[in-house]
Amino acid sequence: MPASEIEKVRAAGYSDGEILEIIAHVALNTFTNYVNEALGTEIDFPRVDRFAGPLARVNVAANFCTPGQAPGPRDNAACRYRR
Repeated sequence: MPASEIEKVRAAGYSDGEILEIIAHVALNTFTNYVNEALGTEIDFPRVDRFAGPLARVNVAANFCTPGQAPGPRDNAACRYRR
């Protein structure tokens, strides 16, 4: 990842610790996905439909930033993570 990309994240209000945490979560999810695929891990809990339950009525798209919108570090979390 180029340093310019990290600077953009800093400019959005994230600390170096928060950036590291984001990178660590992505790495952990990627690692566990590869392990589960390689070992053919059987899912041992009931399947959950993506839009089932009370949140199905929430307009998820309304929570995302529009192109060019720059939220502050504590603005709408869904907006932050869509970048």
